[in-house]
Amino acid sequence: MSNIATIEIVNDTRLLDGTLTFIESLARELGFEKGKAARLRLSCEEILADRLQNAYANTGKIVVEVLLQKDILEVSIKDMGIPYWTNESAFDPRNIESNTKGLEFFLAARSVDRYGLEKLGKSGQRTYVQMFLPQKIELKKEEEVEASPLDNNFRCQKVGTDITDIIAAITCIYNAYGYSYAYEALYYPEKFRELVEAGTFHSILALNDHNEIGGHLALACHEDFPSLPELATLAVKSSFRKYGLGRMLFEYGFEIAGGLDVNGVMGQPTAFHNISQRICHSNGFTATGFLFHYVNEESRGIYNKGERRLDLAICVKLFNLACRTIYPPPEHCDFIAGLYEKLGCAYEVGTGIIPSAYGLLQWSVNTPMRICKVIVNNVGEEIASSLDNVLNYCAKNKIEMVEMYLNMSEPGCVFGYEKAKEKGFIFTGIMPGSSKGDYLIMQHLLDYPVNFDAIVADFDYADVFKYIRSVSGKGCAV
Repeated sequence: MSNIATIEIVNDTRLLDGTLTFIESLARELGFEKGKAARLRLSCEEILADRLQNAYANTGKIVVEVLLQKDILEVSIKDMGIPYWTNESAFDPRNIESNTKGLEFFLAARSVDRYGLEKLGKSGQRTYVQMFLPQKIELKKEEEVEASPLDNNFRCQKVGTDITDIIAAITCIYNAYGYSYAYEALYYPEKFRELVEAGTFHSILALNDHNEIGGHLALACHEDFPSLPELATLAVKSSFRKYGLGRMLFEYGFEIAGGLDVNGVMGQPTAFHNISQRICHSNGFTATGFLFHYVNEESRGIYNKGERRLDLAICVKLFNLACRTIYPPPEHCDFIAGLYEKLGCAYEVGTGIIPSAYGLLQWSVNTPMRICKVIVNNVGEEIASSLDNVLNYCAKNKIEMVEMYLNMSEPGCVFGYEKAKEKGFIFTGIMPGSSKGDYLIMQHLLDYPVNFDAIVADFDYADVFKYIRSVSGKGCAV
């Protein structure tokens, strides 16, 4: 994101109104309607007021950054007050003590499109809110016509900056996922083009000699897992599915990844049929885990007509990765060792389970998908209470699944694993290859146990699934 303004204020509530007026005025200039700009102001007001009133003892400064990516406006609020970070329970409606106390902060989170907290250890904390500018194109689902393509001479073409091609790619994504795809920014043409120009999103179309578009795939780079891009947004039209377009798109994606400075590629094939598992397996991916209940009830019809949340597998293909030092839980060491052997990745097991005094933890919520994502790059002593706050928030707000990634490259990983396990988290695999480290994956499924009998797992996915099932009990909170 581009920083378009930075405001540094001291601990003085008299500066609050002017700061908020600037943020609101800037939002209006960027195209926000009056009501939406006011909601952004409300959200920032509650966060800033909370930090000014509760995080300092008459000293300290807060840095407010306004960031822009053409169609996303973000307000980032950073400080080193005490306590170092806002307690997640501030968002929990159960902590509203009267008709007014605590209500404003609770509503503030619902005034914006996205929000999140990042614990930065000795660097303090960052709270951010994001709102999308009103630039999303209106799309209508294409009527599925069960007719053969005019010709079957297909090729793959990388999407450039031409707006016509970009809208064609967005339409493919929309026809497969509706507006439920987790990365909402892909529905905005200007944001899409900016990602393509930055080289962080490589969009691929499969089309024939009559320029009929049969499918789409993208190689997407993630901030959460740098140097480990994902092959994602696979969408093949139903009347084009017998021509091997999925395999063709994947192979083209591998070619693009091979020309980048990355550690490897990850994929998330579906676990209610084995087609995408077969494609990944035949192209050298290694199964490393599962994400159960990833697709929520409202969105499941996009994938099939089942009566449950749907599931994904995780797989990785690494490129000559250097030897890694990891701190895995002893009870899973043999299983993890087998995965590293299949990946062809050398590693050493470190010793020590002592957590750091200051952890590095961030969490965010995708409300439409009913998913909470937690990334712990350094386990702190307070992780148990932090997880309690996250789970309390999720339970009250009908979030149905929490996915957590513990960095195995940090000595506190085992401590974090044990604390998470006590809270009802289950082990579901690993995510190796990020430049930040190799991650242990755990999930908390709240009150939604896994229907293990409905999982479809083939090839090495079957071995991984069998192990996870054997160690996860009923696959729900204890």
